[in-house]
Amino acid sequence: MLGTGTVDANGNFLITLQRVAVGNEQLDVRLADAAGNVSLAATLTVPVVAPPASPSGITLSASGLVLAGSASEGTTVRVYSADDTLLGTALAGAGNVFSITLSSAQLNGQALHVVASLNGANSAPGLFTAADVTPPAVLTQLVINATGTQVTGRGEAGATVTLRSASNAVLGTATVGADGNFTASLSPAQANGQLISAVQQDAAGNASAGVNLTAPDITPPALATGLALNVAGTTLTGSGEVGATVRVYSAAGTLLGSAVVAAGGQFSVALNAAQTNGQVLAVRLTDAAGNTSANASFGAPDITRPPRQRRCRSAPAAPR
Repeated sequence: MLGTGTVDANGNFLITLQRVAVGNEQLDVRLADAAGNVSLAATLTVPVVAPPASPSGITLSASGLVLAGSASEGTTVRVYSADDTLLGTALAGAGNVFSITLSSAQLNGQALHVVASLNGANSAPGLFTAADVTPPAVLTQLVINATGTQVTGRGEAGATVTLRSASNAVLGTATVGADGNFTASLSPAQANGQLISAVQQDAAGNASAGVNLTAPDITPPALATGLALNVAGTTLTGSGEVGATVRVYSAAGTLLGSAVVAAGGQFSVALNAAQTNGQVLAVRLTDAAGNTSANASFGAPDITRPPRQRRCRSAPAAPR
């Protein structure tokens, strides 16, 4: 049953159908009087209506919310997303123009199709691709391997990932796969606690905000340099890795003193025993990650006089 109506005093009727009848569809029309007697069916073939022309001249506002274009006056124009979600509809007006406010902004390169309909006939879709002015989200799940040679993570499929050092030098690049994962090789390896920034850029050139990660620190500090001992042999100075702990040992392995390398790279270690007798000292640096440098050897000056030796008197000769 598509609809019912009542014949008026002039013998006419008008019925609004519950759906649009399509071209060449066969409709049966029957009359029933007040006593319930039903006539034979009169058959009506729905005329074929030529589909309207496809919408053309399609434009999208900078906000991505208003889509406009040309379509035959009186047609209903609908905008769909790539997955056929209806985004908006409007009636083409005088001058064969339409303007549709969309339910969501289309600013990320979305593929849209626009269809004009009239009397149940649909046009071929007018195709339109929205501009991509939306930067990707920041990269997530970033992990650097234990040797500092590889970074993995997740991003926008097809985007290019760039990894840079603190001095902005490019350390590696990769393309995010269709599954949203990427793997980038680092060159040179970052294995000394360096700060690395990661950014992804989509095909339209939009760049995400950067996200930072810290490389593992598996690199021991370089040898302490510029070693010097004060005249009293009680303070050893030198240069080393900022923040590292300096330890000074005797040749026998006894700890003589320790200090932390200052922001300027210098250190000063107070020794618990004066080193003024040509002793050989070993100086080691240990960074915050626990990596320890090789020994830097230092020879203390020998300014200590040897102890006085007593003179031995000869015994008197025995009398003859």
